[in-house]
Amino acid sequence: MPKKTHKSSRHLFIQEAKKIKHREFLRWLTLTGGIAKHLVKFNEKDTKITSLYIMGDEDYVFLEPVKRLVKKHPSSQLVILNNSGHVCNVDQAEQFNEVSMQFLENALDK
Repeated sequence: MPKKTHKSSRHLFIQEAKKIKHREFLRWLTLTGGIAKHLVKFNEKDTKITSLYIMGDEDYVFLEPVKRLVKKHPSSQLVILNNSGHVCNVDQAEQFNEVSMQFLENALDK
């Protein structure tokens, strides 16, 4: 989250990170490490569940893997928000909410 447009996301992250104790941080780190094996299973097979991924165009860690996943899973769609990093719901909150609401309205119509 290095860019000026990520300032609010970075501030939020720092603010929240200061609140957790070292032991909690280590638990979180362990949890995130365990997620990887579940993501591999998730990537293997299309669940055929309509899924929406909303990501920032400046998410340098997760955007490319999600692009590959969406290509393999026709029931998934990816919306990329410009000028946004990993925390796109903070960087571009209004646009994130619009995309989310449209997705939910379309799901209810089906």
